[in-house]
Amino acid sequence: MKILFVIDKPQTFQIIDSMIAEATKNHHVFVHAYFDVAEYVPNNVHRKTFNGLGQMIDFTVKNEKIFDVIFAINHFNPGWSKLHQLPKCVGLEYCWNEIYNIFRQTKVMPGALYANTTNTKNYLNSVLPEQRIESLGSPWFQTAKTRKSSDRKSQLTVLAPHTNFLSVDRQAVKLVSSFISKLREYAFDTGRELILKDRRKFQNGLQQSIKFDKIVYDDSPFSHISLYSESDAVIHFCSSAICELAFVETPSISVLGDIHRKLHQGSCLKPAVDHVNQQFFSTGCGDEVHATTIERAALHDVDATIHKIESMISADKDWASYQSRYFPGDHENASKNILASAIEKYA
Repeated sequence: MKILFVIDKPQTFQIIDSMIAEATKNHHVFVHAYFDVAEYVPNNVHRKTFNGLGQMIDFTVKNEKIFDVIFAINHFNPGWSKLHQLPKCVGLEYCWNEIYNIFRQTKVMPGALYANTTNTKNYLNSVLPEQRIESLGSPWFQTAKTRKSSDRKSQLTVLAPHTNFLSVDRQAVKLVSSFISKLREYAFDTGRELILKDRRKFQNGLQQSIKFDKIVYDDSPFSHISLYSESDAVIHFCSSAICELAFVETPSISVLGDIHRKLHQGSCLKPAVDHVNQQFFSTGCGDEVHATTIERAALHDVDATIHKIESMISADKDWASYQSRYFPGDHENASKNILASAIEKYA
């Protein structure tokens, strides 16, 4: 069969990484993306690079008869609907995109959507019961697990907040700066490096106000996975990285869930924010061993917060049980399962 994968930027390559490895065993594989994937795929993979979404979608739709099945991200995103309206196009849930996208375009697509977990499948089907949604494991989680580094280093990693995150509550900016400054002291006192994982489009001022030992960007598909898996703990501002951290087996500290609840007020996306917050970022989410949440009130007591982080790092962990409880699914066999399901339908 001829199997095409359609993604956009380097961050989304991780959703198809393990799929490509599985598909190339018996099929002709093609990749369409905004960047050249040559460095990350076998030599027998056909690849085409585009300048933007419109060009990529138009080309793919025009040439869709070449392919037997098309896997694409952004199943419910209006900008991708021309592609997903093709009967042979099926969706791969990357990150939490479809939890948000389904409120941008509550429209049934002809192809199935393969959700990351049974929890996500059930939620999306509660919004759009008519859509065929399958839960056969997550290639995203599978890649995180297979690409993680086995070399744990003495370092703490802070994920820079999205520009929009702190803009909804400017009073929290000083609190965040004070907290990370204290992390800087704690890292130094315990012989650890403090790493900032940033994105070039963010404007958060952290690089100017805090001295980090290293800055890492997500310019390549797997740099963040190595970073997370090498860290003693990762501190983030309600990021979907909480999912990846579960499978690279690094403690997750989510900060300021109360600000996350303020995002997209009055927007069609508010139900999605509420769902994600209730699942991952509200008080009491996490098991205090593998993942925890810290809201504004607790953040004022920085010493207690630092103690909580150190306790999490040193605690005995059962990652398999944690993954099963919070991210249910057969992720180890995700790519094999999804390919078999799609090939059965389109062969």
